[in-house]
Amino acid sequence: MASVQPLRLAVLVGAWLLCLCGLAGAAPPRIVDAGKLDQTVTPGSPITYFDLLKLVFPDLKKPEGQGFEAIAGESAPVRHIDQEYEEQPLAGKLKFLVVSSLPIKAQNRPLLLLHVDLTSENPPGTGPQVEEYSLLALFQTGKPPRLLDLMDIRADRFNGFWSEKPLINLTPGTQACMIDHHHANSNQSYLIIRLLFVRNQRLQEILGVSPFSVRSRCETFTSQAAFRVVADGARKYPRLAVSVILQRKKDPSDCDPRRPGFTRTYGGVWRWDPNKQKYRQISGNLEKLAKWYEKYY
Repeated sequence: MASVQPLRLAVLVGAWLLCLCGLAGAAPPRIVDAGKLDQTVTPGSPITYFDLLKLVFPDLKKPEGQGFEAIAGESAPVRHIDQEYEEQPLAGKLKFLVVSSLPIKAQNRPLLLLHVDLTSENPPGTGPQVEEYSLLALFQTGKPPRLLDLMDIRADRFNGFWSEKPLINLTPGTQACMIDHHHANSNQSYLIIRLLFVRNQRLQEILGVSPFSVRSRCETFTSQAAFRVVADGARKYPRLAVSVILQRKKDPSDCDPRRPGFTRTYGGVWRWDPNKQKYRQISGNLEKLAKWYEKYY
């Protein structure tokens, strides 16, 4: 997992722009109702979503009709996105309504990601009455299918594939997926964007970053974040460059109209380290942006 600490920062919904160069022209994630898990994962394939989810939830029961919850009592071992090696199964009354499906390439192998938001109703006296999870499952969909990795990506109220452009081409045969964690308030929302790719049949984080915007009575800040894929000579994977442009705009409601606006640019570069077999940040000043944000927490 990348050693970069993701930034939890305020973002005004609709006031920021995410530009990704090197994006795959892939279709958006496929949404599957829990009442239709008998659909095949690809045309002509005998493998259904229910077949794959049985690898995650061995005692999964089919819903009785369209729109009903899928229910299980246990899961395969799960690790959290921020805990690389600690794995344990989920238990309780596990329920979910919708599955999101996203094909991804890893070292020229076609794989499949499934995202499932679920709740766990626990027996009295065993912990919180209801717990929430956001699982990202990685599959090899050949015959027979295999569950390769299972990760809980929950870090905020809403978690999942980035809805606009969920995939980036690192090489012609390897893609990274983009996930986000977010929730909205009246004048701001919170957002973290993280890039993951597949190595050694496991999901590995490349980087995590967040832009920032907030609107208040006296000041308005907006930001734009851009990701670029940059060729890196003979290295196996390209560099990834991130820039965040922060602006303070003049506003009629400003408590001090004489106060000038400003534009500041922050950024970072991540490079594939062949010795450590992971991406690491090699330059940038995003930590200065994080310190600037602290006064608005």
